[in-house]
Formats: sequence, structure tokens, C-alpha cells
Amino acid sequence: MLTFRSSRSLKAILSCLCISMLSLSLVEATPESRAAANFLLFSPSARAAGMGDAYVAISDDADATFFNPAALANDDSRSLSTTFYKPVPSLANDIFTSFGGYTQPFGDIGNFGISLIYTSLGTQFRTDEQGQDLGTFTSFGVAFGVSYGAYIS
Repeated sequence: MLTFRSSRSLKAILSCLCISMLSLSLVEATPESRAAANFLLFSPSARAAGMGDAYVAISDDADATFFNPAALANDDSRSLSTTFYKPVPSLANDIFTSFGGYTQPFGDIGNFGISLIYTSLGTQFRTDEQGQDLGTFTSFGVAFGVSYGAYIS
């Protein structure tokens, strides 16, 4: 029979057991279950992409609606940002990302922003289990955002 000298050792053992069970459940995740919203990994800003997407701390324009909505509190003017790019134009002409963001200050109330990002993943072939051609389909991702930033104190 196991006996524990203190509740502290029991808590430590239970904590280790819980952590190991959680880590095992993460190992069982399939790639399909982790593939949601991958289109949001494309950087919607050329400036941010040039900085390796290290843009959270200095986002001071409409791109803050994507990177750090709280940074809208630092913006004191209207701002509009648009981006359109094709990551592999010579390989797949129908794969592209477009982004638009707009911010508007409202005095002491704070700053509001809206954004839209659309990524086209192109035309793909549809087949059944035997490899029979069933036609084509297009896939895409869309995210619409409403943001607000203000100083609390």
C-alpha cells in the first residue's frame, strides 16, 4: 500500500500525472485537426513581412487590426491599408491573398477598426476513392474582423 508523507507530495504526483496525460493527448492529434485557418499565417502587410512578422509591438496603422488590435489606442489618425499578393505567381496564378484594413479614431472613446482578409487557394481536382475524376473545386479562406483599442487609465 502506498502512503504519502504529505499532501505536497500527493499534489506533485497528481500534477505530473495530469501533465503526462495531457502531453499524450497532444501527440495523438492528427495533421487534419491542426489545419484550421492556415490562411491566417500569410502576412497581410509587406512592412510586417519584411520584419519577419515581428510587428505586434510597433503596429501603428490599419495593419494593427490584424496583428495587434490593442495597438489601435496608439493611432491618432484615420488609416487605410490594402495588400494584394501572389506568393507563387509563376507556379499557380490562382493562389493569392488580399487584405484591407481601416481604422477611425473617435476622440476620448477610442479607436475602431475593421479588416478583411481573403485567401484563394486556387482550383483543385476532385476525385473519388478510386481516383476517378469528379471535376474541380475552388477553396478559399475569409476572415472579417472588428477591432477596438483605447487607453484604460
